[in-house]
Amino acid sequence: MAQEARGTQRAETLEAHTRRAAFPRGETPVVLRYELSVPQGAARAWPRGGRRVDRCYRRLAGCLERDARRSLLRRASRLCRAAAGQEIPFTPAAVALSYTVTLLADGVLSLYRDYTEEADAGAGAVWRAAETWNLCDGCPVALRSLLGRRRAAYAGLLAAAEPLLDAQRRVGAPLYKDFPARARRFFSAERFYLTMDEIVIFWNPGLLAPRCAGVCRVRVPYGDIDLTRPMFREPAHHPLWATLPGCPDWRGWRGPRESFLRNLGKTLSTKR
Repeated sequence: MAQEARGTQRAETLEAHTRRAAFPRGETPVVLRYELSVPQGAARAWPRGGRRVDRCYRRLAGCLERDARRSLLRRASRLCRAAAGQEIPFTPAAVALSYTVTLLADGVLSLYRDYTEEADAGAGAVWRAAETWNLCDGCPVALRSLLGRRRAAYAGLLAAAEPLLDAQRRVGAPLYKDFPARARRFFSAERFYLTMDEIVIFWNPGLLAPRCAGVCRVRVPYGDIDLTRPMFREPAHHPLWATLPGCPDWRGWRGPRESFLRNLGKTLSTKR
């Protein structure tokens, strides 16, 4: 346990790796600015799995940077020329990627990332994605690791989320009238992250409410859903399972070993 505590303490020193630039460089007017921040430093406490996590986010930042320098820069340049021809003000396009760590303890890293594009003086909608990692081996944790592979397990999670969404609507959230059906239709097992006490599932702008409402999220306490199996092989006494009676023995069970590169490819393919 002392070793686990030391690892947790060091893992909490994640640092932001930021890439920022403005184009064209050294010229006016500037047509594009971007700032991309990703987490780094997990490898200091978890050398095996942390290296894979750090590498994944470095590649993600590199892919988004190349996309900004190519397609978005060309689009922003066209808008700048059109504005100059019509003699109207031009606002440079902007790209931003930020992240928020929601859980970092005992070999578990959970976070969400917000990606925003703004062009032609329009406010860009936030596109959110999330990952949860087992830092022991650097593999993503799927939602089915918590709920099992049964379709009824996802139905139970949505059943717990529906009254929480209805409570948000009653206090003024601009949800669509058919939000229960939309919540089931647009639910994705990849759009979740963990906190110490809850599973948070979310829907990106435009799915449950107008785009101006932003990301819709629901915090479902662990006690409101049926957690049927442990997430990780180690450490043995993760805080998520300490209060769950009858939790199956973690020894010998292996979580899903999904390729983090495939996961990254899916993330990039759905970025827009």
